[in-house]
Amino acid sequence: MNMTKSFFAILICLALAAPALAQNAPAGSAQPQQGAAAKINLDKSELYKAIDKNKDGCMSYEEWHAVGMPDSSYNMLAKDGCVTKKIMEDNGDPSTALDGNGDGKITLEEFLEFDKKGAGGGAPAGGQASAPQGGAPQGAPAK
Repeated sequence: MNMTKSFFAILICLALAAPALAQNAPAGSAQPQQGAAAKINLDKSELYKAIDKNKDGCMSYEEWHAVGMPDSSYNMLAKDGCVTKKIMEDNGDPSTALDGNGDGKITLEEFLEFDKKGAGGGAPAGGQASAPQGGAPQGAPAK
């Protein structure tokens, strides 16, 4: 009789737990969980290499601007005159459309093409992006 009670107790626990378990998305799923926006983080190692020319881990305004990256994204990401890998990873990517060829990596060319299409909100690729009114962008040295 004890065995029967134990068996039914286990079945009841499983029946009660099943709906809660069914609501969780499987690991690696791209679907956002209810109440939380999913963060997209594509591989940006090639993008970092293209921008951070002196390889100091800090993408300065000068480095950012020199490769044609939009001031709008620099202004959004820069802290203390620097955009770091950690800052970019913590913010995630606005869209998987950044990855133009679908290989899971973002290159400078893909980022600029995404921005050129207007999805990034900055100046067109290759165009001269101007600093916001009032001088240099946040954290950029005044010229």
